[in-house]
Amino acid sequence: MNYVYPTNRPFKVSGDFEFNKKPSEESVAIKKFIDSHNFSVSLDPETGEPVVEVTEKMNEQ
Repeated sequence: MNYVYPTNRPFKVSGDFEFNKKPSEESVAIKKFIDSHNFSVSLDPETGEPVVEVTEKMNEQ
């Protein structure tokens, strides 16, 4: 879990930082899949593990 601690210190990047970097083909495909499907997330009562099911497929664009 990420926690953010409030501070007034400046943020500094060491090294080269790329602006407007194009996303990979894989990340574009993942985003397209997530945007075109509805999901149901529940917990397995026996193991406590999350269970994700696709409930509806919408039009892919």
